[in-house]
Amino acid sequence: MHKFLAVFGILGALVWSTPSLALTTVILTTTGTGNTWSTPVDWNNASNNEWCVSAGGTGSVGSAGIGSKGGGGGAESTTNTLTLSGSISYQVGSSPGSSGVSGTSATWFNGSAANAASCGVTGGGAGAANGTGGGAGGTFGAGTSVFTGGAGGQGNANGGGGGGSPNNAGANAASSAGGNGGAGGTSGGTAGTGGTSSVTCTVGGNGTDITTSGAGAGTGGGGGGGAPTVNIKGCNGGTYGGGAGGSFNGSSNASGTQGVIVITYIPGAGPGASLCSIALLGAGPC
Repeated sequence: MHKFLAVFGILGALVWSTPSLALTTVILTTTGTGNTWSTPVDWNNASNNEWCVSAGGTGSVGSAGIGSKGGGGGAESTTNTLTLSGSISYQVGSSPGSSGVSGTSATWFNGSAANAASCGVTGGGAGAANGTGGGAGGTFGAGTSVFTGGAGGQGNANGGGGGGSPNNAGANAASSAGGNGGAGGTSGGTAGTGGTSSVTCTVGGNGTDITTSGAGAGTGGGGGGGAPTVNIKGCNGGTYGGGAGGSFNGSSNASGTQGVIVITYIPGAGPGASLCSIALLGAGPC
C-alpha cells in the first residue's frame, strides 16, 4: 500500500509539472484526389480550427481585338471543434483544374466533395476568351463561415482583366492597360497590377497568415492582366487561391494558384492516446 501511494505521488507530481502545450499547425498542400491525413494521437476535439482554400482560375487568351478575361479567385471556408479519429480524406484544389463540388480545383477536408465535408469550397473559374465578365469566383460548399471568391476582371481590346482572389474581384481592363488583380483580404496577398504600354503586369502577392501561428490561411492576390506591345501574357495569381490575369493573342495562359488546408489545434489526450503517448507529451517516461 505504501509503495502504491509513493508511485501515485510521483506520477501525480509528473502530471502537475507537465508544461503547457503549444498550438500545433498542420499545412496540407498535396494536390490531387485520394489524399488522407491521419488524426494525431494528441488531437483535441474541443480545441481545433480548419481553413479550406480552393484553387484560383486560369486567365484566358483573347483573340485579336477581343479582350481576355481574368480567372476567378478561389474561395475560403472555415470550421472548428471537429471530432476526428483515424484516417481523414481530403483534397487540395489544383490549378488549372476542373470546377464543381467534386472537380480537381475544389478543396475539402473530412468528406468526399466540397459540399459533403466538414469544410469545402469550389475553385475559381477560368476566364473566357469571349463573352462578358471574367471567370466566376469559387463558391461555398460546406463549413461554418466562408469568403466567396472574387470574379476575374473583364478584358478589352487593349488589356486583360485582373485575376480575382478569395476575398475580392479583379478589376476590369482600362482603355489601354490590363486590370489589377483582387487583393487577398486581411493579411492576404497584395493585388497584382495590370500591364501598360511601358510597364509589365505583376504577379499577385502571397498571403502571410499561413506563417503566423494560429492565424489560418493567408489567401493570395489575383494576378494583373497583360497589355499589348509590352507584356502579352497576363500574370499569375498569388499563393494560395489567387486567380490569373488575362493574356493576349498569340500568348499562353497565365495560371491561378493551388489551394491549401490549414489545421491548428491545442494538443490533448485525443483519439489513440495511450500511456506512452501521454508520457511523450511530458508526463513521464514511456
